[in-house]
Amino acid sequence: MLRQNRLQLLMILFIVGLIVTAAFAFQWLIKAQATDETALPSSSPQFDTRSKRIIELDEPEWRQNIPLQAAVSESKVIVIGIPVGNECHLSQSGQVTTDYKVRIQEVIKGNIQSNTLVSVRVPGGLVAESDDTLLQARARRIRKMQNNRDYILFLKNSPGGGNAWSPIRGSQGLYEIPVNGTRAIHLGRAFNLPPADDGPEIASFLQQIRSLARNH
Repeated sequence: MLRQNRLQLLMILFIVGLIVTAAFAFQWLIKAQATDETALPSSSPQFDTRSKRIIELDEPEWRQNIPLQAAVSESKVIVIGIPVGNECHLSQSGQVTTDYKVRIQEVIKGNIQSNTLVSVRVPGGLVAESDDTLLQARARRIRKMQNNRDYILFLKNSPGGGNAWSPIRGSQGLYEIPVNGTRAIHLGRAFNLPPADDGPEIASFLQQIRSLARNH
């Protein structure tokens, strides 16, 4: 009888030990998961649990390559500038745009001052709506600029008003001047082709633009 009681006691102690061990292991796992998640930025795409709504943007004029003379004529301002930052915005009318702060290096056409910052607005971007839903507007035919690179910008007044400018015909009015290249990269080239340093030779291209701008 005594032996049976000892066996029952040992069994109870064993079961209690398993329960306590499992409880400690569960608490450790929860703490480890919480630590990993809080160590990551809340905006990380891999861990962002917010729902996302996606819309596609496309306009016929974004696909149309136009002659240089027409681009110069259509532009109210032509500049060489460097994007130094950008932010996405959601307008009251529901339009999503990416606004670049561009430092003007040279003014080729238009009434604008060099060495100033201007806002250049392009369609598309990622924003949070009032209910915290993520809204992504994809403008697949518009190539975006990258900060701290040189660009030739053919600009018009932004449809959104204010002091912002927009490239003509989506990204048709954007040319990158590569650091170590001799030819401009047209961001408005056919969208099924990658950007390439096979555009016009930079020096002669700028000379043509300046010559045409004098007549407009």
